Amino acid sequence: MVKVKYGENPEIAGELAATRLLTALGFAADDMRIVQRVRCYGCPRSPYRSRQVAEWFFVAGVLDRFLDYQKYADFTNAAVERKFPARSIEVGEHKGFGFYELDVVDPARGGASRAEVDAFRLAAVLLAHWDNKASNQRLVCLGDRSDDGPAPCGKPMLMMQDLGATFGPKKVTLEGWKESPIWRDQQGCIVSMKHLPYAGATFADVQISEEGRALLASRLRRFTRDDFTALLRQARFPDAKTGKAGAEDVSPWVDVLQQKVDAITSRACAPSPSR
Repeated sequence: MVKVKYGENPEIAGELAATRLLTALGFAADDMRIVQRVRCYGCPRSPYRSRQVAEWFFVAGVLDRFLDYQKYADFTNAAVERKFPARSIEVGEHKGFGFYELDVVDPARGGASRAEVDAFRLAAVLLAHWDNKASNQRLVCLGDRSDDGPAPCGKPMLMMQDLGATFGPKKVTLEGWKESPIWRDQQGCIVSMKHLPYAGATFADVQISEEGRALLASRLRRFTRDDFTALLRQARFPDAKTGKAGAEDVSPWVDVLQQKVDAITSRACAPSPSR
């Protein structure tokens, strides 16, 4: 099963760049790729909007009866998403997790270290992942791809998903992303998303440990400016002046990304207290 995003949708660029950057940094992420064409049999020209309107008026069943699977619609420059190959851990209506729940991750019980959790938080701030409601994160079970039953999991893992509303806050907007700082204050290592939509949603202000900052910084230092340029160009980031997707010159975006990386790599934080 795949998810297809199409049309003039800024989420395509944001999600493609965010998932690839997270993967390169060593975090789990879905596989997102731009393809030249998707041919969809039985699809109207705007499948998402058609379904949305039909559901508003409680006629989705009627729409389904009139779908013609002999006809097709072609969507060009679309993005295809494949989920990270691991079973989702869900309990009833409870899916995903809020960032405030990261406080209960306990390395003494086999969980990630404080450094890893803080690096994860800091990566979310770098991306300006403000739409971080629980359903936009996922708890999965590594090594178990079965969806049958609530089986115990020997190796759970936390990951971010649905990363289209990044590099903003208004989904890939250069000025908005530029004005969203890494650190809350000129000194210290508290990160915040309170200035972003929904006042940070599930992301509460938190002190980042030196171990967590250093962990993410060490991985960010591996990237050159050319690497960042290739990443954003392949993601078809928009032109900084016209907003048109697929800019050849993404240097304004790269400048901001490099400034954010420098803000992470140049600061020293207090070490985390021992448990």
